[in-house]
Amino acid sequence: MKIWVIGRDYPSSQNRLRGSFEIEQAKMLARGGHDVTYLCVSFHPKRKIRNWGYASWKEEGITVCAFSQIFFPERFHIRMDWLCSRAWKKLLSQAEQTVGLPELIHVHYPAMITDPKAIFAYQKQGIRIVVTEHWTKVLSKKLNAAESAQLSAYTEHADGFICVGEPLRKSILEQTGTKRPLTVVPNVVDSIFQPQETARSADEPYTFVTAARLVKVKQIDKVIEAVAALRKQGVKLRYLVIGDGTERAALEALTQRLGMQDTVHFYGAQPKEQVAKIVAQSDCLICYSSLETFGVPIIEAWASGIPVISSDCLGLAEYWQDGLGYIVSYKDLSELTDRMKQIMTEPEKYDKQRLAEYARTHFSESVIRGKIENVYRQ
Repeated sequence: MKIWVIGRDYPSSQNRLRGSFEIEQAKMLARGGHDVTYLCVSFHPKRKIRNWGYASWKEEGITVCAFSQIFFPERFHIRMDWLCSRAWKKLLSQAEQTVGLPELIHVHYPAMITDPKAIFAYQKQGIRIVVTEHWTKVLSKKLNAAESAQLSAYTEHADGFICVGEPLRKSILEQTGTKRPLTVVPNVVDSIFQPQETARSADEPYTFVTAARLVKVKQIDKVIEAVAALRKQGVKLRYLVIGDGTERAALEALTQRLGMQDTVHFYGAQPKEQVAKIVAQSDCLICYSSLETFGVPIIEAWASGIPVISSDCLGLAEYWQDGLGYIVSYKDLSELTDRMKQIMTEPEKYDKQRLAEYARTHFSESVIRGKIENVYRQ
């Protein structure tokens, strides 16, 4: 099938890898035998994708068509619909000339990006429109009027609508009142996440790890407080934090105030290969977010053969089983601390290969691609 996949941006270190989920899914579809083009418009004041305006190139089995639009107001969260619409129309027109019309267009983050009228115009040419919503802002019901209208438009007119988790699906139903079916398809786990057998000395500290954007909703400050509480009890452990974001300086300052510099280590943003290595060499992943549309680091941890302690705000609760770790209240720090202490005492409960097999069975590329293709065929 000839498919256009539309995402938020082209991922790079300059934009904190915005668009990573979308382009990786495009490449996944291409590995399944589809003819895939990835499209995006980048709005920004000074960064650019290769050059201003339109650019196209080949990358890992897909064609990338990108349009770089200078846009100063984005820093102030000002909408300029006429400019956005013009940029999207230019991109779509250029993509048609470069790769020809698709059979299907798959839009990610529909409440956030694109010009719906321009996208739905393709339906008149017999082209199907499928969307996938991932956005935390949709889950939290904090859309502004324009975003809400855009979500409703896609909900009512798309040929297929995918949500990455059941809580997100329920949120969309409540906000739009749609009677149309919304399909839950979880995110995929990259095959680079695999168990690693590591030789560890008996006195090596138990290692917790978090991989996330460093923003308030992830509640990493609370995890640091839990680590500090355990240290006061004489528990030997360390906590690794992978990622970057607006809260990094505050989290590092908190670590210093608590005197935890030798226990809490900040790695910053890392390439996926390095993330996979760090996670696989850890003992347990913590995802203590107060809001989560899915929880990709959770399935990456399972694929790496380590258990997870998650808040009860995760988007994949329906997949949770005994032997995968623990779910705790995102409001109860003492419960998090107790479960961290407990999981350190029961390493025999968590078999690396069983955890990895569970992740492959439910979230592997072939499984998720098949679920998406089913939506395409509906």
